[in-house]
Amino acid sequence: MKKRISFISNSSSCSFIIPIDKVNEELLHKIINPDYSSQTWGLDSADQWTIEVNENLGLIEGYTFVDNFDMYRYFKEIGVPDEIVKWGE
Repeated sequence: MKKRISFISNSSSCSFIIPIDKVNEELLHKIINPDYSSQTWGLDSADQWTIEVNENLGLIEGYTFVDNFDMYRYFKEIGVPDEIVKWGE
């Protein structure tokens, strides 16, 4: 069995990873629940994002195949520091 540990890479996808130990509990909740939090900020739905906490790797991993929610803007709005997010395309 192969396990994907890198970013999805095609023209219609975007992905990110964030080390769990770089965020507090409140910020973690906002990151893994963008549907709930995005409504507060008036952003489009985040339904098409898949966000998972991988405790074995100590990472928050997220990916999407569509461009319907600006996760970068959302992270800015909720206070995720740029330097802790590694983006892939």
